[in-house]
Amino acid sequence: MYRSYRCCVSSRVRLLTTAWILVLLAAPSLFADGSLQGLTDATGRTGRTAASPPPAASNSRNHQHLHLADHGNYYDGDDSTDESELFILSNMVAAWVLSLPVTVPQAIFGDDHIPGGFIKYPFARAHTGSMLMNPMQGDAVESSHLRIRLDYADNFMAQQKISTHFIFESRNRLGVDASFDYLRESVAVGQHEQLWIGDVNVVWRFAQMENAQMRVGLGMNWQRTSLATENGINFTYGGDFYLSEPQVISADLDWGRLGSAGLFRIRTTYGRQIGRAKVYVGYEYLSIGDFKKNFLITGMSYDF
Repeated sequence: MYRSYRCCVSSRVRLLTTAWILVLLAAPSLFADGSLQGLTDATGRTGRTAASPPPAASNSRNHQHLHLADHGNYYDGDDSTDESELFILSNMVAAWVLSLPVTVPQAIFGDDHIPGGFIKYPFARAHTGSMLMNPMQGDAVESSHLRIRLDYADNFMAQQKISTHFIFESRNRLGVDASFDYLRESVAVGQHEQLWIGDVNVVWRFAQMENAQMRVGLGMNWQRTSLATENGINFTYGGDFYLSEPQVISADLDWGRLGSAGLFRIRTTYGRQIGRAKVYVGYEYLSIGDFKKNFLITGMSYDF
């Protein structure tokens, strides 16, 4: 009897927990409409009241629980041990799955922590990419690398976006990247809405070879309008892949929170390197709450 009661309570707790998580995740979308105003409403926290805690169990229920705990000697301690072992095993499997985006590229690249240095710019001096692995004394390599890019994005409807991004990396594989995006939306003839969003992250170059590098990082998202500022956590993942000269493919993913809304962004570009400069075209998908837009990108970057 005690076991069935405990299972009933446990099921109710899981159900209530799941319901609250779904409500919290879905709440921003109730106020979004796919516009910049909807984006601002989705990320803002103003005007919301805290949810009241669930009512406490009645005294009779507590008395019944204590009575059963005292007199019901049917509990088997092996169940608790099995649940603990299952919990540990499931966490180990989850950790292994989550590590695959890092360990698989490392295996493909054959990256066993061989040191590398940056050349002046991609494909310089007949190199196959942007790095020289295991450089010898006298090799012309740089200890750091800086890239700045500027692009314009349009969905050919009502929204346009101008983005600035920079990434600084060092030979010890650590670096910083940051982006600043200006979004503009036409709402009527001669009228528009605008806002700024961006992020700043500490990144780790976890896989590298002469013609490909991949990074993962953690940082902060931010949004600024004329009325408020919002922040949130950000996870970033991406890389650059140097094909036959002068072709370059780049891909980036950002996933996190912005205020009370979820943020997801994925972009990929194809470019051609011309000395230190690169011109590119590409695609970007940006989702913040119910603001979900597809953009075509064109831009240029410069390597220092």
